[in-house]
Amino acid sequence: MRYKREEPFRYEFNPPLSCTFSIVEIDNKNINTGNADGHIIDLSPKGVKLTSKLNIPLGKQEVKIKLNFRINIDMIYVVGILVWRKELNHLGFQYGVKFVNISVLPEVIMEELKTFIKQKSYQ
Repeated sequence: MRYKREEPFRYEFNPPLSCTFSIVEIDNKNINTGNADGHIIDLSPKGVKLTSKLNIPLGKQEVKIKLNFRINIDMIYVVGILVWRKELNHLGFQYGVKFVNISVLPEVIMEELKTFIKQKSYQ
């Protein structure tokens, strides 16, 4: 486990965790794109770092995505804002996602990660 100073807890997956996501809003205008595949590099109760082959230009516009992933058994659905983007040459792109409207989500993520870490330590 690696920690970052900005957040109390951030878990780095090795190997990365598979996910799907779709763009649901650009500059407060609802849109509905198809799902794209991605991989979660690390996860905290407030956001994720993910990679994808999909090139999403950020510029000055606010882009919201709906992210779907499974840590253990239950599927987790969350909406987040893309806050940064980094090109990874021919490997695709890396994005920082900040979750929005997260009333119960941090507790769910922490419980899922605790279970995941316990299961991983027994393997």
